[in-house]
Amino acid sequence: MEYTTSDFTAGEKVTFVPDHAGGDLLHADCMDGTVYSCNKDKVFVRYTKSGLPAQAHDPRCLVKNEW
Repeated sequence: MEYTTSDFTAGEKVTFVPDHAGGDLLHADCMDGTVYSCNKDKVFVRYTKSGLPAQAHDPRCLVKNEW
């Protein structure tokens, strides 16, 4: 499923899947995080393991964690 920014709300758990992962959620470069905010083009996600500020992503690179 391809998401748009309007599909996300702050506090949701997501997984970032980089393009080179080919949709493989188990790829080593995938990262779990929490949506911090959204604008009309990007979803901002905080990653607990990185310690960095929220990172901006194209919503098509994110998968909602329904668990």
